[in-house]
Amino acid sequence: MSTVTEITEQIKNQSLKESEISNSKKLPKARKPQTDEEFLIQKRQFQEQGPTTNTDEWLYDTDILNSLNQDKKCDRMHILHACEKAYYTKDYKKCMDLIRLGEQVFGVASNEEQLKRDFNESGKKVKKSAKLERHVVDLIHIKEKCVQQLGSNDH
Repeated sequence: MSTVTEITEQIKNQSLKESEISNSKKLPKARKPQTDEEFLIQKRQFQEQGPTTNTDEWLYDTDILNSLNQDKKCDRMHILHACEKAYYTKDYKKCMDLIRLGEQVFGVASNEEQLKRDFNESGKKVKKSAKLERHVVDLIHIKEKCVQQLGSNDH
């Protein structure tokens, strides 16, 4: 029996050593450094405007929605979250209005099936939120679900 215990201990020790080696090879993700100029701009903006406060309807704020920029990830995520919230609260008409705005922001072509096919064929199966194409596909999925819900509500 002692040999079984010894073998078990050896296996445990070996797996611990292997995990320590693999963990030591992983480098921490390096953050993109912020320049002094960027910091001062951000600091000045905070001093002028104060902290951002969000109301229950902040996702639907027309000033924000009308100033969205597809080059900014936070703007792309804003329109997606607004669409998701409208869908979740079962306000499908508002969801479709927001989707149309999102299509304008993303510059979506009318051929949604081709966009999805191109994305799937690119081999990118992991969600890469920094990619505009992933956000476009997410928007299309929300649109499909919303159209499906609107269709089922008409019956």
